[in-house]
Amino acid sequence: MWRFLILIVVTTTLVFSPGTDAADKKKKRDTLYSNIYRDIDDMGYCVRLTNADQSIGCATGPNGDTGTVYLIESQRDIDWVLSEGSMPPYVPLINQKQFYNRTFMMLLKDGAAAGRISGIIADFLTSTNDYQQDNGESPARQCPNQGFGGIGSTCNPTWNPKGSSLAFDHFDFPIFGLRDPEQLGALKNCSILFNQKNSSFERSYPACQVRMRAFMSASVNTPTCMRKNSHVILSSSGFCDPLVNPSFWGSLFSPTKINKSEAVVMATAKMDASAFFHQLSFGANNNAAGIVALLGALEALGKLKRDHKISENSISKPILFVFFNGEEWDYIGSSRMVYNLLKNCQKDSQKGCEVGDGEVPISRFLGLNRIESFLELSQIGLPGEGGTLFGHKPSNANATKLFNTLTSYSSAISPAPDGQQLPPSSLLQFLDELNVIGGVVLADHSGSYKNRFYGGAFDDAHNLHLNADQTTSSHLADVSTTVAKTLLNLAGANDSVIDMVKANETTISTLLHCFLQEMNCTLFKNLSTSDDADKLKNRAGPRYISVDASTPNAVTLIRKLAIYYSGIEATGTKQDDCTNGPVSESKSGKSNYLKTMVWNRGAGFCRYGYVYKTEAKSPAFLLKEYGSSKYSTWAESRWDVDPTLSFYVASSDYIENVTLGVGVMMFVLSFFGTWYGMRRMNSRSGEYTVQ
Repeated sequence: MWRFLILIVVTTTLVFSPGTDAADKKKKRDTLYSNIYRDIDDMGYCVRLTNADQSIGCATGPNGDTGTVYLIESQRDIDWVLSEGSMPPYVPLINQKQFYNRTFMMLLKDGAAAGRISGIIADFLTSTNDYQQDNGESPARQCPNQGFGGIGSTCNPTWNPKGSSLAFDHFDFPIFGLRDPEQLGALKNCSILFNQKNSSFERSYPACQVRMRAFMSASVNTPTCMRKNSHVILSSSGFCDPLVNPSFWGSLFSPTKINKSEAVVMATAKMDASAFFHQLSFGANNNAAGIVALLGALEALGKLKRDHKISENSISKPILFVFFNGEEWDYIGSSRMVYNLLKNCQKDSQKGCEVGDGEVPISRFLGLNRIESFLELSQIGLPGEGGTLFGHKPSNANATKLFNTLTSYSSAISPAPDGQQLPPSSLLQFLDELNVIGGVVLADHSGSYKNRFYGGAFDDAHNLHLNADQTTSSHLADVSTTVAKTLLNLAGANDSVIDMVKANETTISTLLHCFLQEMNCTLFKNLSTSDDADKLKNRAGPRYISVDASTPNAVTLIRKLAIYYSGIEATGTKQDDCTNGPVSESKSGKSNYLKTMVWNRGAGFCRYGYVYKTEAKSPAFLLKEYGSSKYSTWAESRWDVDPTLSFYVASSDYIENVTLGVGVMMFVLSFFGTWYGMRRMNSRSGEYTVQ
């Protein structure tokens, strides 16, 4: 019996053993995998999201999906994958125009329902410039955030006429977007070589196929998903998480000054962006332009501080600034700030409040009724002739005062049409609770958006014409100057000080380049830790809000930039002590003088300012009102394994069966060959033993 067991072990080892040690086994497994599959790692992928009423986005089955990749170049190719081709399911490889054509995408969606399509791969590299010159297409809704924001809940005018709502559709199959030229070229060549139908004959096996994995745990809607989250027996990893990441707010001087003020003036910008593929959410005009202009204004104001031209005693009203997160998803950041102000949230122990470690809610220092002026920088990167922008405002005295102050420093600002709704904006959340706030939304459109690529991957550097000339930088520098002067005027600064203000166009140009072209620029690397600097890519960075576990680098850097530009040197502070804070420092016997710091690695010095993070998490999740119609209910699906995409050359079922049969036959022959050999050896051994 023992000899028979040894025989099985030896035979199995001879046939199947991949190596002699763990490292060798892994190396051989990796070698085998790389000889079969080619991974595509530079890609965008579509994920599943839910709100109170629906689920949107894409997903594969639990074990992933496969399909025959097919390059779509003509109507004949479309007919082939939808009805004529003999190797379904197919994965069409399409271009940008086809992807943003809703009618075409719905045609493929119907093909998936019929079992002909198992996924889609979109080419986001080829002919980009040609597409940019076309009329454009937006995957966002025609009425962004409609239903949220009270006085702006209807849609008149249609703000985003190019909107197709593609990003808010539900797909039961995966969709990937490729932008790496080498990987995209290899996939196209594979499809052409093995799969493309020839005029003289039909291709057969071997076939170029793709393997896709992007299983999403969420389903139905947010109430269902959150209810399933509470039953850990269903899944140890959960099903979905609310969209959440920090917003940032700051004060030009110590926030303790705010407590003594009857009113404050505030400038804001939306920080996040969206796109069908969240990895491609660059948001150049929506709203990198607004972010850069506000940072440019902060640098101009910070320079006055550093030159000792202004101090907290030389202005009568505090100057605040806010970068809201999650505004693309039904105003998550602004609605949360208004909620905190109404609840007077100051610490985590308060009922209905949630204050995390390192957070400093603005409600610690003021109430909603102290906001006198609210200037929001919206889409301002595509001005009209002469740099024309439009001021959208409600009908109240404070708004008129703010608008008149703006126009006193810039002749390029015109009023939006009388009686027109305010465009989708953070301001709406504040006005819903207090309609006397003097708000102005500064934008490059008087009615419908000028941005042809709103909410899409092509709202990028090309959309702002950054590669053509410095016109955009000059325009945004003028906006920064106007914003800084307006804030100083409303805060009560002297005219002689206001006249000194001029934004630095070089700074504006650098910021645009860093946000929209090279995240690993010198400025961003200098303000990052060495570990974070290594993660910066040689391209634009996405600003999708994501979930709490993952804060985009572009978002983190906005806070550091705000501290750096609005702050002053922390003389004598070493790098290890120069932390983002907040840091408590005793002043006049009190320990509420909160500093936040940033270290410039290139210049080797520390600056401190007053810029704080506050959680941009919808109040719906604090109140557990997952079906809320007042607050955002957007949640993102969880997934156990990061989405993957690879391609390979597959044999026909016949060849695979033959290969399996030959393998089994070799195993059987090896087994009996070894058994017969051992038996012969034993018989010979017995003969020699007798002698």
